[in-house]
Amino acid sequence: MSGDEKDLVEAKVYITPSRPKDETEKSPLQSKKFVSYFLSDLLWKGIILGMVLAWQSGEISQASIIAAIIASAVTQISYVIVQGWIDKHVRCARIDKKEK
Repeated sequence: MSGDEKDLVEAKVYITPSRPKDETEKSPLQSKKFVSYFLSDLLWKGIILGMVLAWQSGEISQASIIAAIIASAVTQISYVIVQGWIDKHVRCARIDKKEK
């Protein structure tokens, strides 16, 4: 056996223990927050698509489209940041509650 084959034979597999499923964790489509975020994202994409189509016909300026894209990005980034902050504090509160 060569050195490489010996390393392959001696490799160990580490299995991560599964953690019990938290009763508050849901699949994405069962989460109201995810569904509302998904629908708002689709709405923004629809608005931007409508603006691009209106821009092609000359009814709207390019600056308006860029403003809508920036507003969409700011809204989505703010939502993700705030949601992460809220989730972190909720989980910390659950851990503190379990310890008491």
